Amino acid sequence: MTQLPYRTGLVGTGGATTGRLVIDATTLITLAKADPSGAQLDILTRTGRQVIITSTVLDEATASGAPTTERKTIEDWVARKGNSNELRVELSTYPAGSQNGERSIVDYVAANPGNVRVLTDDLNWNYGDRISIA
Repeated sequence: MTQLPYRTGLVGTGGATTGRLVIDATTLITLAKADPSGAQLDILTRTGRQVIITSTVLDEATASGAPTTERKTIEDWVARKGNSNELRVELSTYPAGSQNGERSIVDYVAANPGNVRVLTDDLNWNYGDRISIA
């Protein structure tokens, strides 16, 4: 399950937070599994940050091997939110596959410095060990 480290600046206090929140596939799948209506996915947009999903991460979360219910929930949520102030699907050059979602996130963060947070279940990210992927 995805963990939110305490005091990461992920969510602002006393108003909207500017910046971006980059999501991995496991986060999307877990929230879609929690509620097929997509309501749990809406939590991501309540941080005050624009949610960023790379196309590689989206492909991994909605791949044909993913459970049908979760895949449909994610597809419907992305279609409903569209490319907006709340959500943007960022084109990535990596195909879906082993660690390519992480690679696409690393590339996005490197190309878009500033107020960016990554939400992932990968403990290497949470402990600051995922600077780059060989």
